[in-house]
Amino acid sequence: MGKRLTARITAGVLALSTASLLNMWGAPARQADAASGLGVSTQQNLINQDRATAGLAALNWSDCLAAVAVQNAERIMAQGYLSHTNGPTLDLACGVGATQGGENIAYMSGGINDTQANTMFMNSPAHKANILGPYQYVATAWSVAPNGYAYVAEEFLGATNIVVSNGLRPLAPNRILDTRTGLGGVPAARLGPGGLLSVTIAGHGGLPSSGLAAVVLNVTVTDTTSTGYLSVYPQEDPRPNASNLNWIGGQTVANLTQVALRESGQVSIYNAAGYADVIFDVAGYVPTTISAPGSDGLYKPLVPARILDTRNGNGGVTGPVGAGQTITVPVSGRGGVPLTGAAAVVLNLTVTDATAPSYVTAFPAGTVPPTASNVNVMPGQTVPNRAVVKLGAGGLLSLYNAAGSVNLIADVAGWYSDGIAATTGATFTGVTPARILDTRTGTGGFSSPVRAGQTIALTVSGWGGVPLMTSTSPLPPIAVVLNVTAVNATTATYLTVFPDGASQPVASDLNVTPGPAVPNLVVVRIGSNGVVDFFNAAGSTDVIADVVGYYN
Repeated sequence: MGKRLTARITAGVLALSTASLLNMWGAPARQADAASGLGVSTQQNLINQDRATAGLAALNWSDCLAAVAVQNAERIMAQGYLSHTNGPTLDLACGVGATQGGENIAYMSGGINDTQANTMFMNSPAHKANILGPYQYVATAWSVAPNGYAYVAEEFLGATNIVVSNGLRPLAPNRILDTRTGLGGVPAARLGPGGLLSVTIAGHGGLPSSGLAAVVLNVTVTDTTSTGYLSVYPQEDPRPNASNLNWIGGQTVANLTQVALRESGQVSIYNAAGYADVIFDVAGYVPTTISAPGSDGLYKPLVPARILDTRNGNGGVTGPVGAGQTITVPVSGRGGVPLTGAAAVVLNLTVTDATAPSYVTAFPAGTVPPTASNVNVMPGQTVPNRAVVKLGAGGLLSLYNAAGSVNLIADVAGWYSDGIAATTGATFTGVTPARILDTRTGTGGFSSPVRAGQTIALTVSGWGGVPLMTSTSPLPPIAVVLNVTAVNATTATYLTVFPDGASQPVASDLNVTPGPAVPNLVVVRIGSNGVVDFFNAAGSTDVIADVVGYYN
């Protein structure tokens, strides 16, 4: 641990604190409901203007530090006072050859004000020393409390190179956790109410033992005893006000999630109520690299397009898929996916018209069906789930149905480069999950259910850890990863999430019936204005969105 400086200045509506630190970590604090935004265009620019005036080089933005900044802004907001020492502060694993780091934190009673915060920082010798310090990288974040107080964290890092997210490495599905059997090194027992379980992800299911930025997991709960929800998040982070799965007693529910990983390579699982068994099937991971990502595994978002519907023959298969049957679906060259160059795709896979309890598994064509599942369904249900699927030879994927017969629908939302025929695209940055929309409470600017035929437009850039989308942003986001939940539906309906400014696609993201809450992961391209749209087909329903990461 390096030398630590702490100063506190109070001036009217602003309080400040600063630290010079090296490898400072503490126990994580809880996370309160907050709206957080990255100051990548305003706060960073002000810092670099101050440095230019002093004849110093500009600081580069770091997505790795941004995750720390968001976490610290939310930590000090939740605790209601300034402190560098009772939560994760600066992870120097973000830098190779790291020399030193620094942190400025403050709160303002009047809400976010970049200019005033920067002026006060520069008027304090200790904070000014960080802004003009011997660093190469910076990241900043704001968090706004329910009372309107705004908390800001500025993270500085001196390093010869920076650790960044690489492209996605898709995998054939592989089961790495099952609390029914103890697979994954956990007790062979259901997770109880208020239960918290830490699971080691690194080194399992084809994943490397270190150097992981994020993992793609299909999470399933079964043997549930009551209504509840599950939160899956980085082990080092405070427990978020966000959920991944929602269910009622007796349900088996699956949902894809992309989870950021920190230094431990572990995730935490929190069960809100009742008892439930939890299953993880890994579908891919995001490794870290130095300075710049490679050319493979880079993401290209699309406006959703339907490439399979066994009810009408779209995709080359007409009629329900029988018990134990596997169908092969051509993907490359369809729905915006190129003929060559795609290593994997993001699909919304929907199962309907089931005649018996069953599950469906998506996997690369030409391989053996794995011990894993993507969608679990009961007769009478229409169940969607997001899937990241590695493509087999010829750009084909396979879908296996376990029992009875089902109709299958697939909507493609994006694809990943193979690094040979396609070498450009975006990389994923995971964040501490944060709620940015809840029509029950007004979070996100909407305070009533979404009506039949209504479309609401949600600003996602600048919130929940997603960078602002402006002309001055060094790496503006192009897609956002949201866990979307529909609740309090008055009739059977579906939701479609799509880029603002695009035509509403013939596709769906959630299929909803009155009663239980329905979650689904959505990977959606962001409109050029930083906004995504939510369309509700029938009746009315409340909509919740928790951001888990973004692509830029």
